[in-house]
Amino acid sequence: MQQQPNYNKDFAKVYDELMSGTKYERWESLLKDLIKKNSIKKGIALDIACGTGAISKMLLDMGFSRVYGLDMSADMLVQAQEKLKPYGDRFQVIHRDMANFSQPQQYDLVVSFYDSINYVLNPEDVQKMIGNVRNCLNLGGHFIFDMNTKEHVWMSQKNPEREFKINGGIAKFKFSGTEDIWQLDIEAKYENGRSFRETHLERGYSSEEIGKMLREANLNLVELISENKVYWDKKEHLSRQYYVARKDL
Repeated sequence: MQQQPNYNKDFAKVYDELMSGTKYERWESLLKDLIKKNSIKKGIALDIACGTGAISKMLLDMGFSRVYGLDMSADMLVQAQEKLKPYGDRFQVIHRDMANFSQPQQYDLVVSFYDSINYVLNPEDVQKMIGNVRNCLNLGGHFIFDMNTKEHVWMSQKNPEREFKINGGIAKFKFSGTEDIWQLDIEAKYENGRSFRETHLERGYSSEEIGKMLREANLNLVELISENKVYWDKKEHLSRQYYVARKDL
């Protein structure tokens, strides 16, 4: 699996600040509804590409007995551990990339949010990751995840450059890409002269592609939720999709 983005220490420290305007409230409500609707046991959960632990915290607050946060960035895991320190040993971290993990621990729920799986650019690695998820799910366990669509990637390639204020400086987002790959270049400059850069690449996947991967991994797709968005062209496009899969065999 291509190891991107870097998620270095500087970026990890400002990640929550840069992403503060995202859909965390929407995701919390969605997770609560899906957990209730599917009678998901609030036992042990795995948060894939957990980042700084926002989703892990939601699951712990919902009553899951233990949550494991998996991420390939050690610096992001440091931030997650600091944020979730009040939960003690109910939160544990796993330093792995999502395409190459295997776990003796079995989970009642596996989640992955914030289009993290789109960062896996090779479809074969996505298939491998889904297979790994199936292997570590309890029978009847669920895998809930979101993905940006191909339409989202195509439209985001042409987004205008954006500028954000961060504590002590400015961050700029520059968008580009070709075909099904979207590139986001992030540059942050601080008043004290410090700076850092990050390059993020995402691949767009269709529901047909992901549905096929789930079937090949013997996971049953029980629900697909679509979300539209109005982009720079002032038109509404299919932007993000939420998948709910279950291990029945």
